[in-house]
Amino acid sequence: MLLQHGTPVALTDYAYLLTSLAGITVAFLVLISEQHWHRLFTALDAAVIGFWAVAGANKTLAVGLGWLPAVLLGTLTAVGGGALRDVILGRMPAVFGGNGLYATVALAVAAVTVLCWYLGVPGIGVGLGVTLALVLRLAAVRYGWNLPSGLDWRRRSRPATRRGGKSRSRKESS
Repeated sequence: MLLQHGTPVALTDYAYLLTSLAGITVAFLVLISEQHWHRLFTALDAAVIGFWAVAGANKTLAVGLGWLPAVLLGTLTAVGGGALRDVILGRMPAVFGGNGLYATVALAVAAVTVLCWYLGVPGIGVGLGVTLALVLRLAAVRYGWNLPSGLDWRRRSRPATRRGGKSRSRKESS
């Protein structure tokens, strides 16, 4: 939609509808415990980050934009899709924190996809991107990898000093 280049593929390619129907069928026919569902959801979510980042980057490159817009739109496509899903499910979007490198994984996948495109092997970029998303995201969740949080800008009390405002050096105190 951001590219404003033709009708969205989901409205023109019947594979999207068939994939949705297959997912619905599996959801109704297969009973999965909550613990197993959590594990399965984490793995599927990791793969989906990869698929969306690859799709966004490849679509951007296909309409003739450069590497930077492709990396940015690949990342935005993956993060936006995950956030929309979480909102629909009534959850806080994973990208807003405590999530194990969600947007960072999308950025890495989009960058690898773009690199493979420029190397002339876009098919390898798709497979490598999805595999990278699975490995990085699952490792981040498993080992608790997160980016550092923001700086604490609150004012702190001043350290105590000696009378007169001067502190003694080590030589003076010896």
